[in-house]
Amino acid sequence: MNLNRTHLNGNPLKSMKNSVKKTQNGAVMIVALMLLLVMTVLAVSGIGNSSLEQRMAGNYYHAATSFQAAEYGLRVAEGWLINQVDITSPWETWFQTNASNNGLYTTQDLASPNTTEVCQGGINCRFDPNDESAWCTGAGCVLPKGFVTLGDTLQGTALSTIDLPVARQPQFIIEHVGTVGEQTTIQFGVPQLPAPQTGFRITVIGWGQEGVSQYVLQSHVILPL
Repeated sequence: MNLNRTHLNGNPLKSMKNSVKKTQNGAVMIVALMLLLVMTVLAVSGIGNSSLEQRMAGNYYHAATSFQAAEYGLRVAEGWLINQVDITSPWETWFQTNASNNGLYTTQDLASPNTTEVCQGGINCRFDPNDESAWCTGAGCVLPKGFVTLGDTLQGTALSTIDLPVARQPQFIIEHVGTVGEQTTIQFGVPQLPAPQTGFRITVIGWGQEGVSQYVLQSHVILPL
């Protein structure tokens, strides 16, 4: 009995397994690359958002610092006005035309309105407190009597400075705006005038740490003068 046997070269099942294994390895590599790409995009987006949030936080900090500086300057100016201007002090002379460059102005000197009155907020006004360049001294400046800077001495009183990392100390001017008050009727229909009161307007500008952000505040003070 003759048996013809044919020997196969290699194992077909083993070859099929190797082919499937190679295909699977390629798919895994593609999936890994896609995951790596997604992670890279997420990382870059996270870095961008972090940088934006950091800039926003920095802008808020500088704006808040300039506001605090202006607020502090306003309180210093109000304190000086309340403590130094009274019926016993020669305060009217401080606001006159011939007074030194002390940042004190008046709207009541009709003889020389161009040198003592600071026009604000209207048409053709010379002084815009929101314009940083208007806060200047010397020839060509719209503040003929200058301004007051925290740390200066105003009529013999040393002004405190703000303890914050600001680019420059706050500056302010004070304007005498005249007598204020209205008539009131208290009995028998007879108009009665209240005690004389004098009004003042304070304008302050403050800067942040980097010197770009700025804040302007105003307040009105009424004193029984």
